[in-house]
Amino acid sequence: MESKTNFIKQQLAEKGIYDYTEEDIKFLKIEMIDAMHYGKKDKYEAFEDAFYIWKRRRRNERDKV
Repeated sequence: MESKTNFIKQQLAEKGIYDYTEEDIKFLKIEMIDAMHYGKKDKYEAFEDAFYIWKRRRRNERDKV
């Protein structure tokens, strides 16, 4: 079974996103775990939820500058 980190990197690559940091990976991993634990979702649904939150967070940080 692949690690969550590799899974996240693969999913980001499929979306054409390569400009991320290890902090971004850590954030996505935590959000995925929350979605899988509390939302009873599989890893693909959990990634989509985490990705949405991460994308919105990045956009908000960029807009602050």
